[in-house]
Amino acid sequence: TFALNFAKTFIKVTKMDDDIIPKKGRYSPFEFFRRIFPHCVKSTDGGTSPHGLTQAAFNKALINDLGFTDGMRNPLRNTEAAKTGMSSSRHYLRCRWLSPAECAALPTEQAGSIYPGGVIQPEHHNT
Repeated sequence: TFALNFAKTFIKVTKMDDDIIPKKGRYSPFEFFRRIFPHCVKSTDGGTSPHGLTQAAFNKALINDLGFTDGMRNPLRNTEAAKTGMSSSRHYLRCRWLSPAECAALPTEQAGSIYPGGVIQPEHHNT
């Protein structure tokens, strides 16, 4: 699905123990996805669609389809994570958000694959 393409486009799986992304909350992959594509997220999970993707299904797909590692970790051990104010103890371990420079270097077709139908539809974005 394009939700998985979204995650593959913006998140890099690493081998570094200090690379973590929260599973829930403001800095989570689902929250980022929900803010960009509210029309694709079920209304009970903060989106605008009665039949959209749920947070549970999104997180399950990251683990089962993309091989993300789910685990518990105190983010204060990681200096960069501590700066973000993350408080959740559930994280995706050994992965990180791509930097803006890394995203800018993505091939156009890879960046386009995150949009439904591979086409950017600005009228669906309200943020």
